[in-house]
Amino acid sequence: MTLRIVTTRKIAALVSGLSTSCGTTCLAGSTIATRPSLVAFGNPAQITTTPPDASPAANWYVRREYGGKPHDDYSLLVGWWPRLTSWCRSHEGGGIVKVGVVGAGAVGAATALSLIERGGMCREIVLVDRTMARANGVATDMRYAAPLSPTVDVRAGDYHALGDAALVIITAGVNERAGGATDRSDPQGRLRLLDTNAKVYADVVPKIVAVAPRAVLMVVTDPPDPLADLTRRLAGHDRVFSTGTLIDSLRFRVHLADRLRVRPRDVQAMVVGEHGTSEVLLWSSASVGGIPVLELLGQGGQPVEELRQEIEHDIRYANITIIEGTGASQYGIGAVSARLAEAVLRDERAVLPVAAYAPHYEVTLSLVSVLGAGGVQQMHEPAMSTGERAALERSAVALREAARRVLAVRP
Repeated sequence: MTLRIVTTRKIAALVSGLSTSCGTTCLAGSTIATRPSLVAFGNPAQITTTPPDASPAANWYVRREYGGKPHDDYSLLVGWWPRLTSWCRSHEGGGIVKVGVVGAGAVGAATALSLIERGGMCREIVLVDRTMARANGVATDMRYAAPLSPTVDVRAGDYHALGDAALVIITAGVNERAGGATDRSDPQGRLRLLDTNAKVYADVVPKIVAVAPRAVLMVVTDPPDPLADLTRRLAGHDRVFSTGTLIDSLRFRVHLADRLRVRPRDVQAMVVGEHGTSEVLLWSSASVGGIPVLELLGQGGQPVEELRQEIEHDIRYANITIIEGTGASQYGIGAVSARLAEAVLRDERAVLPVAAYAPHYEVTLSLVSVLGAGGVQQMHEPAMSTGERAALERSAVALREAARRVLAVRP
């Protein structure tokens, strides 16, 4: 069976060599025998973020062939469309999707591994580290696992190797353990790492922008929100976002699911504000199957307020708990970073609690964000109780103070 997407020859040249999620390669004007291949011809002006009218009159259609007999199937265009549009936007005149990971420590390595395992979003991963031997070691180790996933090349390189990267994920810097931020009674929390990691970012961000000026920049290093503000300043553009409170929101869902004895994926719950001690858990809107979680928790024998305090404590200090056991919090945030990379590279317009600069709050913080090509495209405030809104304002104040401190000493 052969699957063909019909559009212009210029686009056929653009997508030549594109790897698909099923492991096939798009070749201009030819087909592949193993799995349905994708071949494109048509009008490049019709490339949009949503599928065009899939009809011969609009010069777009999908054709499935069985034994040489064509059968039009317009619906097939929709599923593959995000891959084509994201890929074409990232590369002019051909090439492959490249993602850079700066910092090959615990989080950087976990992020790269998650990128490989998710597969299909990029064709090349470049690891950059201040210690080339470490970057080489991590890349070499992962190359041996890469054949088990959709085709991807993993290699170490210097900053010049990031040229033409569509996305650069920055994980460089010290973590809570190395930076002395493992005291649960310290109200600063991750913000205690800001001055140290700001120096790291002041060094690496200009080097990234010099070779990959059009790349989207994802900030992962703690504290990610004020470091994203610094990155915006250093990069001179707004294609910057941080992982924000997505990992906190996932933790919220997991802890609620444990107590309610349901699947975490069936829990709808969100954390907003700072990725840190001032974060705001939105209890008022958390639900399972449309039923408020506070109502469900109230059906147990333990007082709801006691449960709330336990859950909030476990979430706010989850990193410290993990570090006490393993030395680094890495796998969860690595998976989160790869998922966010996927949303950007596929222009998914996924609705996720990640952080970008919010003009209303005059700082980078997490709200309901729409993530796609170029980073965060929209930000919206979720429904909140009066107490939650006040807590969000306090979180914003803490972040503004941190941002002012770090920006005051940077160019």
